[in-house]
Amino acid sequence: MSGEGKTYLALDLGAESGRAIAGTFDGDRLTLREVHRFRNVPVRQGESFHWDLPALFDEVKRGIASAANAFGKDLVSVGVSTWGIDYGLLDGDGTLMGLPHQYRDPRTAGIHDSVMERLGKDLLYEQAGIQLMEMNTLYQLLSESPERLTQASRLLFIPDLINYRLTGVMSTEHTFASTSQLYDVRKRDWAYPLLDAVGLPSHMLGDIRDAGESMGPLLPKVEDETGASGVDVVLPGTHDTASAVAAVPASEGTWAFLSSGTWSLLGVETREPVMNERAKAFELGNEVGVLGTVRPLKNISGLWLVQQCRATWEAQGNPYSYAELTRMAEASVPFAAIIDPDDPSFTPAGDMPARIADFCRRSGQPAPSTLGEVVRTILESLALRYRMALETIEGIVDSRMDTLHIVGGGGQNLLLNQFTANAVGRPVVVGPVEATAVGNVLMQMVAAGEISSLAEGREIVRRSFELTTYLPEDSDVWREAHERFQRISSPSE
Repeated sequence: MSGEGKTYLALDLGAESGRAIAGTFDGDRLTLREVHRFRNVPVRQGESFHWDLPALFDEVKRGIASAANAFGKDLVSVGVSTWGIDYGLLDGDGTLMGLPHQYRDPRTAGIHDSVMERLGKDLLYEQAGIQLMEMNTLYQLLSESPERLTQASRLLFIPDLINYRLTGVMSTEHTFASTSQLYDVRKRDWAYPLLDAVGLPSHMLGDIRDAGESMGPLLPKVEDETGASGVDVVLPGTHDTASAVAAVPASEGTWAFLSSGTWSLLGVETREPVMNERAKAFELGNEVGVLGTVRPLKNISGLWLVQQCRATWEAQGNPYSYAELTRMAEASVPFAAIIDPDDPSFTPAGDMPARIADFCRRSGQPAPSTLGEVVRTILESLALRYRMALETIEGIVDSRMDTLHIVGGGGQNLLLNQFTANAVGRPVVVGPVEATAVGNVLMQMVAAGEISSLAEGREIVRRSFELTTYLPEDSDVWREAHERFQRISSPSE
């Protein structure tokens, strides 16, 4: 591979799987090569769900070793990005105090409501400026015992923990910190008044760095184990959505993004947080982006519902692939039922088809009767939720978006892409699918001095990857469905 250009390794860990993807830049185009893929399966300890961090770190090292073997001295650096919110606590010796909890673990039940009742929404939103979800780091920490928090010398988020094991350096990066509800998005620092108000110690929070900074070389032990010598560890947007949005191939006009995967994150890119009264009412999440940007967005419970349906059917002896389920959906009756994907009953893992049937009964609708109808109901309802969120955000920022860009693995669901264009009534541009890896690589290129701006990186994305545009169809049918959706969805919008 030598001589083809510099290569950067994106270690992209999602809530369902992880990938090590090498990006090689020849001075004009970026090409990707997947060198390792692995599953990410939560482990159960008693009644709690955790992430198997030692297993994940072993997979990360396998990914680095594969890249080092494939690209040799052309491998410049590696960068880690993961899902948001989750963390681990380290003791005074730098040892992990147990496996990190998984964000869907039930230990936070009721804590958000208790804090909201005591402090009020105004204080909570004004401090952190993000969506007030019960799984946020703030509420996870409040479920910890005071003794554990006192014993902890440092809190590190999931990408921080992996970087610590790679480099020996403890650090947190701004895009990830902004997902936690421990961070003041206006001051770009920890929200110390909020921590005081809820009674959480701040001694375990360290410095916060910018995406595009180098953390230094791999530890000698990691070099020996992987065969990767002279390789730096660089901070991309360590929150995967921040990296994905960095790779949105937008060039002109107004645009919104939809990072589509287990979660759907729909929003816009700005230079400053958007925290007016309408933003507060909607709980618009102001997450930090790379290179001085902010991402006002809404978290939507994305393809999680399909994933859980598939797991339930597989356990019942029906192991269908996602492609097979989508084909069944395409052949099914349109709008057999409409659900709100963000209904709280859909948040935990479990028997999703039964919960969908229950939602339909509660909302006075017949339940979908076939597997295809269940999946079609989810995909149509997601598209309608996207429309509602997009129109609400447009009202908050007082600007209509010309185009919706879909990035991430969910973009492989062509049926959902078309449904989304139908629902939002404007062009939908899809790609790149591996946006998180691409955005991760772009920030490593910033660290290496190969590019210096988002505009430059996005131009490379447009040259390098095939993009597909979907135009709206069946407008009258979808307008009527939108009216049905408004009647059954959350009243706050």
